[in-house]
Amino acid sequence: MPLGLALAAGGLVWLWRAVGGREELPPAASLPVASAPEEPAPAVLEPARDPLPDGAVPADALPPEATLVLRARVAPEGVFAPELRARLTSDAGVVAVEGALAPGGELALGVPSGTYTLSAESAAGDWGTRARRLELGAGERRVLELVPLRRLTLAGEVLDAAGRPVNGLPLTLLRDGVSEARASTGSLAGDFAFRGVLEGQVELVLGDPEGPIARAAQELGPDTPRLTLEVPELFEVEFAVVDQVGSPVAGARIEGQGSRGGRVAAESDAEGRTHAAFLPAGDYRLFAAHASAGRGNRIVEIGPTHKGPIELRLLLERPPR
Repeated sequence: MPLGLALAAGGLVWLWRAVGGREELPPAASLPVASAPEEPAPAVLEPARDPLPDGAVPADALPPEATLVLRARVAPEGVFAPELRARLTSDAGVVAVEGALAPGGELALGVPSGTYTLSAESAAGDWGTRARRLELGAGERRVLELVPLRRLTLAGEVLDAAGRPVNGLPLTLLRDGVSEARASTGSLAGDFAFRGVLEGQVELVLGDPEGPIARAAQELGPDTPRLTLEVPELFEVEFAVVDQVGSPVAGARIEGQGSRGGRVAAESDAEGRTHAAFLPAGDYRLFAAHASAGRGNRIVEIGPTHKGPIELRLLLERPPR
């Protein structure tokens, strides 16, 4: 017969019941269950950054306020144009954004509003585009077409009217009236070479750009031949700068231009002497000045019959105190 035992102590009652020699426990739902300890979330590591100046904002924190969509023109049939790397560069020379642009493809670049220079080059540097200056406003979306151009070499020689090479002559390469590169003819054969020039219409200025001796327009392409450029006979002239009593003046500045091109821009040495080269024959109006010795000017003819140094005398506007 089942046996039940009831015990009461301090108001707490325990009831035990034995059935078939087994002990019956309360339902599992009434027992406390120990939960596994929570694992801490893994730490997120930020890449190391160089400290920024006070008030500066990281470049990747700036929202793209303007969108520039670039489209690359397809090269003519039979011409292979490689992929270009397009860049937007700030006035400080920092690349703001860049991306790859395939021939006939399209590329969208997001940048903060501002002023940039847009350029594109191939990996080998043998193709490129003409640089463009852009002003991009907040919220603006602009679409531009990029025309891939080959980079070529423009080479040749400069001879005078007698067929003699002109050595050391300065040359300037212009595109749309803007200087793009400078060079000089060689020291032996009067030869020159501009390398890495984008194909298209260019102009060569021979001599000082402010007093050119000659100009030559050229359409540069893969089949452009070696050039032979001719200039008139050129002269080198010596100048002597003296004060109003005939003493040499050092540090005087001399400026002047010729009626047929050529420019004088020089400064006198310790003996009051200086010279100018690559001057074609013609009349030159010369101006000389010195801070304490005064000013002077003179019109002279330079040509085959010219002999000796040209004297420039400085006069004071008022007697020194």
